Amino acid sequence: MTLSPAIFIGHGDPMNTLEANRFTQAWREIGSLYAKPRAVLMVSAHWFFGATAVTAMAKPRTIHDFYGFPKSSLTSTLQRPARLTSLKKWRRW
Repeated sequence: MTLSPAIFIGHGDPMNTLEANRFTQAWREIGSLYAKPRAVLMVSAHWFFGATAVTAMAKPRTIHDFYGFPKSSLTSTLQRPARLTSLKKWRRW
């Protein structure tokens, strides 16, 4: 089995969900280089509460933690079901 590489993709400006720019073009180019992954691990440092935690739900909601952008930027959501079997493997780490 050929594994895809680990790739860091910073989300940058919330407007990247609405605009076509050099960042979104680069993301598309990277996506075209590899086969569709079976799972994606997403790590966020947005929440600090003195512990390491894993969101373990089948359909996690999108949290919009930014302000001052057009209301249309708040409609972007990630509508992919979680692969809980993959999540259990990562939780053991």
